[in-house]
Amino acid sequence: MIDHFSPEIIINIGVAGSTDDNVKIGDLVIGTEYFYHDFDCTEAGYVMGQIPELKDVKFVADKKLVDISYEKAKKVLPENRIFRGIIATGDIFVAKKEIKNKIKQNFNSLCCEMESCSIIHTCHLNGVKYLALRSISDNANEKADCDFETFVLESAKIVKSIILDIIEEI
Repeated sequence: MIDHFSPEIIINIGVAGSTDDNVKIGDLVIGTEYFYHDFDCTEAGYVMGQIPELKDVKFVADKKLVDISYEKAKKVLPENRIFRGIIATGDIFVAKKEIKNKIKQNFNSLCCEMESCSIIHTCHLNGVKYLALRSISDNANEKADCDFETFVLESAKIVKSIILDIIEEI
């Protein structure tokens, strides 16, 4: 998409599992930083989540995009249901409390999912501004698969309603 359309900004929307006890199903997380929670080259001297050859472990979103998203989200959700913070990405659907707790401990994340960091990594390497918005569909625990199936459509509607306002602003 970047090679073909040359976008200035890419905003990725979707759902995620909460890794923070304060973030509940239906809440919104606006990503400010992004980590690969399951990328492990620590035996080679790297920090957990760090990709060799990359200076930084995390990818940081454009502050202006985060601020615009927060303001637009307030039209749809009360402020106590909107969070700005870390999104952790990995190659697993997190459905075990032990894994959830390890991700929270390692990265202080608000949620985890399977897409954002790889998209944002690509944007970072290509000089494209980026942002990810995640509505919480489950609590990344043993009930995650049932909660996900129950709440995924409702959660997706939340980010869909916000993204249209963000696009008009930018």
